[in-house]
Amino acid sequence: MSHHILIRIWGAITFTIGAAIQAAAVNMPMLYIPRLLSGFGIGMLSMCSPVYIEEVAPEDHRGSMGTLWQLAITAGILLASILNIFLADWDEGWRISYGGNIVFSISLLALLTIMPESPHFLISKGREDDARKALEKVRFDDQIDWEIEGKLTT
Repeated sequence: MSHHILIRIWGAITFTIGAAIQAAAVNMPMLYIPRLLSGFGIGMLSMCSPVYIEEVAPEDHRGSMGTLWQLAITAGILLASILNIFLADWDEGWRISYGGNIVFSISLLALLTIMPESPHFLISKGREDDARKALEKVRFDDQIDWEIEGKLTT
């Protein structure tokens, strides 16, 4: 399994644990360490996601895919802020805010099971057949040989 997938798995698990502890907190000190834990999880995801996008996206779509990734993050922050406006009036609304994040991290963990390995990683490990299978999930048939023979080996 590639380091990108492993980092995302650990990032999502770390974030999920941090968010769960924050949602269950009974006092302010119980929010400090889990907040750091969640921050480490987000940091891991933020570090490896754009690299994975670059390695899996077709060459002519890499810039737009990176832009869409950043746009999705910004839209998520905006949506969370809007939802927090409505949760601010509830005594336990902050628990929903922290706990609701678990839905997204569990969704990411589920989606990681169907995401292909990085073809670049597989080629670097001498696993050309596996790289070909990974590319079959994200490329048209006529692009696979070109990518295996040219782009991935450089």
